[in-house]
Amino acid sequence: MTTGTTASGTFYFYNKKEQYTPIVFIHGVGLTYEIWQPQLNFFKDRSTLSYDVLGHGKTPLNKQDISFDDFSDQLINLIDELKIDKIHLIGFSIGSLIARNFAEKFNDRLQSLTLLGSIYKRSEQQQKIVSARFNQAKQELKLSKQALKRWFTDKYLENNPNTYEKISSILSSNNMSNFLKVYALFVNHKNDEDFEKIKTNTLVMTGENDIGSTIEMSQELNKIILNSEGKATNLDLKSSDLNPEQKLERKQRIAMLRQVVDSLKPNYRTLVKLRYFKEMTYDEIAKKLDIPIGTVKAQLHRSREQLFKIMSGLRQSI
Repeated sequence: MTTGTTASGTFYFYNKKEQYTPIVFIHGVGLTYEIWQPQLNFFKDRSTLSYDVLGHGKTPLNKQDISFDDFSDQLINLIDELKIDKIHLIGFSIGSLIARNFAEKFNDRLQSLTLLGSIYKRSEQQQKIVSARFNQAKQELKLSKQALKRWFTDKYLENNPNTYEKISSILSSNNMSNFLKVYALFVNHKNDEDFEKIKTNTLVMTGENDIGSTIEMSQELNKIILNSEGKATNLDLKSSDLNPEQKLERKQRIAMLRQVVDSLKPNYRTLVKLRYFKEMTYDEIAKKLDIPIGTVKAQLHRSREQLFKIMSGLRQSI
């Protein structure tokens, strides 16, 4: 693992593993690469890259007027300097908007795209709420710790007291001038991407209780991206005629998935292994475990949801 700063000033944290396509993480507004530490630890045996976006952490912001293109240019310059060809890109909140912009401009550099908590076409009321928060931040010139109450439940904060202090520390260390410039992009986002240019395998996720990036927003994004020529990422590991590169990619996916599966509850772990590693049918699994086929389908559905939660790490981390 190495940390460094690019010629243009981007601070990054890179765990290079030659045989793997790097997973690149983009954090949300007001945060830094540090929020991805649980994910970086989880994928320590894989190639990972996280960095401070413009105006955050140790990365400066030297422009008065900025756009999402500037953030995409920052990322392409970063991976070019590190001599990285393809990446798996994961973006959270405004990081997902940066990822969407990057995918539109540099789709050929993506192996996959994951959008976490990604907003799309806010309602008039939702826009009023986020604009009011922005105006409050401008007036007070500080970030309200009430933001954490929106990000985490009281129960989570009670069980993870260090989380509150850690995120509060990151938020309070922001350069407010830079923060407000970036926050303004988030508040005033126009959903003007050309989604037809996003053709990579894409996963769209959000929290079921997230009122800022709702389930409906994620469903609409998923529909729009799927309506291009892209494909939806799934857990189907069956293969037919694959070329050597595809076989290597499949092998990597299986190895990564096995690690995640081992962290599931025993009953979910058994079902996933039977279905996706031994490629058994629902009926075969039901007979083997002596349970109704409806139970097999329902528990597999819940186990897939749990897998995605672990992969994103947002609910178990930060």
